[in-house]
Amino acid sequence: MLAHILAVASLLALSAAHDYPEIDQYTSNDCSGDPTSIDIPDDQAKADITLDTTSQSLYLANATWTGFSDYSAEDECAGDSIDVDTGCIDLTQSLTPSGSSILCVRMTPLSE
Repeated sequence: MLAHILAVASLLALSAAHDYPEIDQYTSNDCSGDPTSIDIPDDQAKADITLDTTSQSLYLANATWTGFSDYSAEDECAGDSIDVDTGCIDLTQSLTPSGSSILCVRMTPLSE
C-alpha cells in the first residue's frame, strides 16, 4: 500500500515539474496587464498560433518559437520568418527580415 502511494506521489511530482509550452498575449508592449492565454495541447508536436490583431506583446516560454509575417486561410503560419527568444517579446519592435510585423508564431516543443 505504501509503495503504491509513493508511486502515485512520484508521478504527480513528475507531471507537475513538466514545463509545458506557454504563450500569453498582451495589449501593452511590455507584457503588463491582464494576458490572454492560449492553450496548447500537451501532446502537440508543433502548433501554429495566429495572433490577435490587438496584441502588442507576447510572453513565450518552454518551447522554441518562430515568428511569421503572415498566415494561411487554414491558420498555418506563412511568409518570411524569424526566430524569437522566450520571455516578453515587444511586437512593435520585433519584425521579420522583410520588415513585416509578426502575425503568427510557431511553437516547437523543447527536446527532452
